[in-house]
Amino acid sequence: MSLFATSARRSQPVDYLRIFLTALASEEPTRHLSPEGRHYIFRATQLAAQFIQDPKNRLPVGWPEAVDLAFELRDKRPLVDEILKLKTEDDLAPELARRILSEFQHDSSGDSAAVAR
Repeated sequence: MSLFATSARRSQPVDYLRIFLTALASEEPTRHLSPEGRHYIFRATQLAAQFIQDPKNRLPVGWPEAVDLAFELRDKRPLVDEILKLKTEDDLAPELARRILSEFQHDSSGDSAAVAR
């Protein structure tokens, strides 16, 4: 069965992804995101984009946030292509984080499927 034909898995790490994306997207001068946080965002977004590009690229166990992100970004080809061009976590810009967040409609209550626009 296709990933996109089912409800995406839900777990607390998905909320962490949103928190880190929000921190990265912030324009406040005091904004600080740890290298670990940047790597976490980079890894989740890359895994999601690689899966969308080719569903044969299986998502590793333990990355439910990448599953949810893939569900949300599946129809956003230009954004996926931009994510795939990232080489390291240092390439993640606040503007890109805002664009990803604008598409990421995760329901933190965990009791309903994500709704794609």
